[in-house]
Amino acid sequence: ARAKMEQKPHAALLEAVQHQATATIRGFKPQGVSNLLWSLATMREQPQPFLLDAMQRQAVKTAPGFKAQEVKDVLWALATLEVAPEPELVSAMQRQAMATAGEWNPQIIANLTWALAKMDQTPDRALLEAMQKKAVATADRFNHGGVTMFMWALATMGETPHADLLTAMQRRATATASGSTPQGVSNLLWALAKMGEEPDADLLAAMQRRALVIAREFIPQEIVNLMWALATMGKTADADLLEAMQRRSTALVEEFIPKGVSNLMWALAKMGEQPHE
Repeated sequence: ARAKMEQKPHAALLEAVQHQATATIRGFKPQGVSNLLWSLATMREQPQPFLLDAMQRQAVKTAPGFKAQEVKDVLWALATLEVAPEPELVSAMQRQAMATAGEWNPQIIANLTWALAKMDQTPDRALLEAMQKKAVATADRFNHGGVTMFMWALATMGETPHADLLTAMQRRATATASGSTPQGVSNLLWALAKMGEEPDADLLAAMQRRALVIAREFIPQEIVNLMWALATMGKTADADLLEAMQRRSTALVEEFIPKGVSNLMWALAKMGEQPHE
């Protein structure tokens, strides 16, 4: 069973399991490797170095047997655990990702790209091109979180999406706006601003409407990213949204870090707005 229970295993069990997994590493197949790493990441349990080394070596050794879902899970787990992967593992997983491209779905595309970006890994050009083409072909199956994750990853990598991908992702983000979270709204607009891309009018209006509805759920980083993105793109927030973000910022002011304070004030100044007294 996957790690979906809220109760975490006892520390003694986690320690024992990691020793046993390492001792029996040669018996692990791709699904076993991916499930174990995925489970630890989902529980936010940092693997012991000896297990992490063994898992990565076994993943490289058995890479030709990985399914696309398993490739994604391994890289997602390492990124979530903030582990610097071995170069051999990244290369092996990217090769197998290409070999299993026929199995890709929106979740795999979004999570795989996010994981590589999070770990500061630049995908092979062929892999990146293939994922963008597949994303266009399956755009109507993306949820808002997947669109945001994919666009954030491309922006973080310094990539400029193909025109057809940009159009497809913006259209899908607009259609699924009602399912967006504060992180989704802010990260999507941040990504577009980072790419130097102009959001279409429908998307911009949809994101601002959604942000206003969920304004009380924003945390400081999301407020800053949203306001920075709008200001960077030369946009001024709608009056109601601007009011809501300033009220929310006031309520959370003690949680802002110095960079956040600076960027928020820069955004307001760029928009020609005076902060509330």
